[in-house]
Order: sequence, then C-alpha cells, then structure tokens
Amino acid sequence: MTGKKFRRIINNLLANALKYTSGEGLVTLSIVEDPVKFSFKPNFHTLHINQSTNNLEYIGILVSDTGVGISGESLPKIFDRFYQIEAERASHHIGSGIGLALVKNLVLMHHGEIRVASERGVGTEILVLLPMGDKHLAEDDKSISPGQSLFAEAQQAGVGHQVAGPESGNDPAGSYSLPRILIVEDHADLRKYLSDHLSEDYRILLAANGAEGMDILRENRPDLIVTDWIMPVMDGAAFIRELKSDDHTSDIPVILLTARDELLDKQKGLELGADLVVTKPFNLQLLKSQLKRVVDNNRSRMKKYSMQHVETRLDLQGNRDARFIEQAERIIREHITEPSLNASVVARELGVSRTVLYERMKEVTGQTMGECIHRIRLKHAINLMLYENVPVSELYVMVGISSSSYLIRLFKKYYHTTPKEYIRNYLKTASN
Repeated sequence: MTGKKFRRIINNLLANALKYTSGEGLVTLSIVEDPVKFSFKPNFHTLHINQSTNNLEYIGILVSDTGVGISGESLPKIFDRFYQIEAERASHHIGSGIGLALVKNLVLMHHGEIRVASERGVGTEILVLLPMGDKHLAEDDKSISPGQSLFAEAQQAGVGHQVAGPESGNDPAGSYSLPRILIVEDHADLRKYLSDHLSEDYRILLAANGAEGMDILRENRPDLIVTDWIMPVMDGAAFIRELKSDDHTSDIPVILLTARDELLDKQKGLELGADLVVTKPFNLQLLKSQLKRVVDNNRSRMKKYSMQHVETRLDLQGNRDARFIEQAERIIREHITEPSLNASVVARELGVSRTVLYERMKEVTGQTMGECIHRIRLKHAINLMLYENVPVSELYVMVGISSSSYLIRLFKKYYHTTPKEYIRNYLKTASN
C-alpha cells in the first residue's frame, strides 16, 4: 500500500469521527500492534467486514470518538455510500458520505479487515487491520505502480473522487445550452459527488438547504431540482411546499432524495409535489437516466406551449404558464407607448429577476423577452392600421418604437414584408 492510500484511509476515518463529535468531545487515533486480539468496549454493537481466517500479521489503526454514535440497526449500513442515519428525536442526522465507502474499498482492495463498535449517545470505535508485507498479494497486485493515483483506484472501486477546495455554483464556460439542475443537499460529500458526476451533462447550482435553494431560485431558473428531504434550516418538505406555492417556480420538476424506504414515506413525498422519490443509497447511472427522463419530459411539455405569437393562448387557459404569460403581456400593453419598455421593466413589475424572466419566457414561448415585446408592439400596430387607419408615419410613436424606419425593419424581420404590404395582403386574403 502506498503512503498516499494509507493517509487517505486515516484522513477519512478522522474526518468522519470529527464530523459527528461535538467540540467538548474527544477523538483519538491509535496504532494497535496486535489488532486481531483487540477488544472493544463492552455493550457496544459491533460489525466485522472481511473477518480474517488466515495467519497473516496485521497492523491496526484505531479511531475512537465520543460522538453521537450509531444504533445497532444502522451499523451494517454505514459503509453504504450516502446512507443517512436520522438522529433519534434530534434535528440533525449523520451519514457515512463517500468517506467510509472509500475506506472500505481501499482496505478490502489490500485484503484488510474493518471492525466497528458503537453505541448511540456514547461513541464509536473503528479498527482497520492491514496485512503487513506482501505475502497476501497476488503477482498482479504487486505490479501496481507506486505512483498510481488514488483517483484511479477510487474509480476502479466504484467510488467518486473527493476534490478539496470550495464548491462553485457557477456555470462552466461554453455550457449554456445544457439543462440546469439545482442540487439542494446539506451533506457536503454527496453535494460534491453529484456535482462532479452530473456537471458534464448539466449546468449545476448548489445549495446546502432549502432556504439557500429559495435564494438561488430568485435569480436563476433551473430545469430540474434535486433535493434532500432531511436538512437543517429548511428541510425538503418545506422547500417543496414553498416553491410549489409560487407561480414562478411551481412548474419546475423536483426529485426528492431520501434515506426513508417505506412506501408511506414515498407516497408522502409525491403528495408534497415531488415528481420522483429516490431512495438512498442510489445507483448513479439509474439516477442519471431518471434525471434525463424528467428533464426531457418537461421540455417536451413546454414545447407544446411554444407560441408563434406571444398572445396566442393555445390550450393554456387556467394553467400557471398561461397566467405567467398573461401577466407579462398585460404589463407590456400597459407600457406599450414607452420606448424605454424592456425586460427590466417587466421583471420589476412581475417581482422576479431578469434572469428568471428570460429563462421562463424562453422556456414557455421559445422566444426571448425582447422578441415578445417586439411582437406585441407589432400586433398592436397592425390593429391600429386595420381598425383606426393610423398611417405608418404616426404609427411608430403609438407603439413605442423609436422611428418609422425601425418599425419597417421590425416588420421585415418578423413578417418579411413592410407594414403597408402586410395590411394589403391581409385585406386581400380576408376578402377572398
């Protein structure tokens, strides 16, 4: 075993212990010379992984803490990626993240053994036994290059790479055509894992709880939200209720992640408004397929609502999308004589950011806000020419366009003809 792997095992064991031990608690790291004969504290629940039946000589690494501890029921699951253990009658929860999963894979890869003992409210002891020498290794194992990266080993073991440094919710350069996902997850390891593995196919926004998620939604409109259920500050249930009560976010699909595996819990998640409830630990490839299906289905639904003219309603009456479009159109018509009318004016009166307005309008109508304003101005110009005989020389002022020449350019852009020709062709068609 390389020094790098050895340090990674110790670092993850210590990180896990420190995470769930209060400031007044104690975490200790010890080397155990004869770990096979080591005895845990009495009355602790115990777990053995890959218990040895050979006569190899081992070195032991023991990490002990006086933290929250683990119940006997949950103990067998702590090495599952992202398994969460809900603290009994407490507002926090604990989970193994990918740290202990990585420890398990590295230890088993080197024919080691793991022993765990724990009791809720008392603490936890984790003992790792590593064989000394290389007699236990096959020739292929011995040939692994000392410089092979831990990332490659972790990938072979099926575990994601943990990258040090701050998380970033910024969109990668050149990825603006990709769907955008908001990940709301208080577990830093899982949040990073999802971000790393989904960033190739999606633009990623990150939040540590529902309150942070709502703050992000005020400035951004994702195609999909993936949220945990149990979180501090604002949990997944409250987060979903709040976003579903807001017309500007209510139609964004939601996938709810939970360690709860009971049928009633899944039913409750769906009743909250989640489109899909996914149980942890989950299979990454299956989750990717589910994400793609939800995004594709939502985009197909929105494509049905795409309109050639903004004011065309199709069958949207009573739908939240229709109400949004109607509100935007009403604001545009109220300010239609003002040349300064733009997306900022509409966004301000709707009470949303320009980014949210742009993305919502583009999603529902297939047009930018500027295109929507132009089309409504032109439609109003057509009505004035048809029913009030307003000449083009006066028309532009009445629809908030800066000059008659610019009005003609807009007609040519959207209708491929001049205003006069448009009316002439319209009347000709109507008479026929």
